[in-house]
Amino acid sequence: ATTTESITTTKQLDLTIPTNWTGTTPQKKLEEVLKKQQLPRAKYTKLPKNSGFKLTITILDKESNTNNSTAKKKKKKQQPQTIERQYQANHSDYTKTSSLKDHLATLALYELDPSLPLYSVFPGPFRTLWLSWMNEKRERREIEEKEVEGEKKARVDYLIGLIEKVRIEQKGDCDNGGNVGDGALEKDADNDIQDDGSDGMVDNWEDEEVEDDTAVRITTNNNKNPSTTGKKLQREFTKRICTPSYQKMKAIRDTLPMLQYRQTILDTVKDHPVVIVQADTGAGKSTQCAQYILEQALMDGMGDSVNMICTQPRRVAATSVAERVADEMVESLGNMVGYQIRMESRRSSRTKLLFCTTGVVLRRLQDDPNLTGVTHVIVDEVHERQQQTDVLLIVLRQLLQTTRPDLKVILMSATMDEKLFCSFFHGAPLVSVPGRTFPVNNYYLEDLLEATDHLIEESSRYALRENYRGEKTQMMITTRGGEKRKQMVDCHDNPLSMELDESFYPGFKLSTRLSLWRVNEEAINYDLVEDVLTLLLVKKDYSALAPPEGADLSSNGSILVFLPGLGEIKALAERLQGNRHFRSCDIIPMHSTLSSKDQRRAFTPASPGRSKIILGTNICETSITLPDVVCVIDCGRVRQVTRNKRTGGSMLIQQWCAKSSCKQRAGRAGNTKAAG
Repeated sequence: ATTTESITTTKQLDLTIPTNWTGTTPQKKLEEVLKKQQLPRAKYTKLPKNSGFKLTITILDKESNTNNSTAKKKKKKQQPQTIERQYQANHSDYTKTSSLKDHLATLALYELDPSLPLYSVFPGPFRTLWLSWMNEKRERREIEEKEVEGEKKARVDYLIGLIEKVRIEQKGDCDNGGNVGDGALEKDADNDIQDDGSDGMVDNWEDEEVEDDTAVRITTNNNKNPSTTGKKLQREFTKRICTPSYQKMKAIRDTLPMLQYRQTILDTVKDHPVVIVQADTGAGKSTQCAQYILEQALMDGMGDSVNMICTQPRRVAATSVAERVADEMVESLGNMVGYQIRMESRRSSRTKLLFCTTGVVLRRLQDDPNLTGVTHVIVDEVHERQQQTDVLLIVLRQLLQTTRPDLKVILMSATMDEKLFCSFFHGAPLVSVPGRTFPVNNYYLEDLLEATDHLIEESSRYALRENYRGEKTQMMITTRGGEKRKQMVDCHDNPLSMELDESFYPGFKLSTRLSLWRVNEEAINYDLVEDVLTLLLVKKDYSALAPPEGADLSSNGSILVFLPGLGEIKALAERLQGNRHFRSCDIIPMHSTLSSKDQRRAFTPASPGRSKIILGTNICETSITLPDVVCVIDCGRVRQVTRNKRTGGSMLIQQWCAKSSCKQRAGRAGNTKAAG
């Protein structure tokens, strides 16, 4: 079947082909395109009374052919559907010298595929005409995008108004001692979020059999009486705690500061829906808090009614913490303790404690908005105010006030603003736990330059060249042989040639002070990092960089180097692997793009007689503990995703890391032993 469309041009145009034009014309280009698509040739016919021309072409009907390709294939091959288009132009709309046929051909080519840059080979008037059509199309698209952005902005303003209204009502409720009005408002906000594209996502969390078991566990929990399954788990756990392997792990766990607050945490979780745990670095919050709740349930015979989810900000944190907890409970990973990250899962129907990333929980909420069967949600490292974490906290608060008042939520962090989170969850109780960190000696750039005798030359790529590069000019230079040549000379005096003021880093060597004057602190100085590693691992000279009392850097400990990204990790790894002094060292990268198997290499102890150098990014800052790290080299730089206010897009930029992050990085060396 064919259809006919008629299009009439009404705008008066001057489309005269220059007499000196030797390139192709729109008519010729249209014939080439139709011939390439095996379509009939274009037909130009005169209008009545010689008033103009009409162009008739036959093209493929894309919509009909697309529908035929998605339908079931038949034995006989169907002929492609075509459509007939007609374009006509009158002489009265153009100047006398205009080429109407070429204009009709240009219009036909543009409607065939406006994305093809065919206009580049056309004469000037037709090229300008094509570009004007593209500009009109782009302007229409921008207007539509502005309308969509306006709708989004209105929705954001509406949500901000809801938040402000909640804050005002919370303040009024706190003054009146009540909690009236929040429920209805939160329910409306919950409906707004649930209606926002929650369908179409499939998450393979649990099969039907596991969901049925979950329903049974919920019923048992409501009865508050141990079931047959709960008593069986109780007997198994009672036998396990008497084994030597469990007692050995328990002796290690008892040294953590969290042990003194075990009963406080259990009582607070039992009496309140939301609990905030602020534990300093080394307290053991990531591994112990969830274990205390699970062990208490197993001892009470309620192990079958517990189903906990613990979120971690990164994949390596979820896998490493799950492995550690499974070892401490003397369980095989994937049995009672498991983890689930993107494209990888170690869990079963017996799993009671699941470690996962925040994104995995959000995907489950899309499929199961009520978190059916989940009794506890533990959000670790909540101070990392990522977008996913904020959305998860909003949804959890709405669940507590609407469909899941029985849900228990525990927020944990070492450096969070406890007042902010307490007010967000209507005065949730706070449990503060002191940390346990071994002494760490901090050394800075000037100390490293002094200890390694590293000198930053004026022409070094690690120097601030704008400090000594002035204005330049071109001069004629006469050589000894009488030959004249042009050469660029610097017209500015070198400020480094002047003597440095004695008040500039007094007490340090002249070479160190010169390097500090020239250094570009934003550049990653691979030479200095290599010199420091040589001093610690090859020369083993600890006189200048002395470790704290009790630290032993001569053992097979690991050195952790913080770098901003994967490119810097590869660059430093190639330099170290090419240095013969580091052939007895294992160079291990640590980045989020690596597989879980490659990431676990960082947790494996080094072989006897070998040292381990871990090159990692900020994923090594929190939640994970590398037990054999004795030294940390921090470059102080980090790559973060920020929003470009001008374009509205996201971009990855390198910047200085926060002081809290530097403190976390330094704590990686003092988590398990004294270090430098």
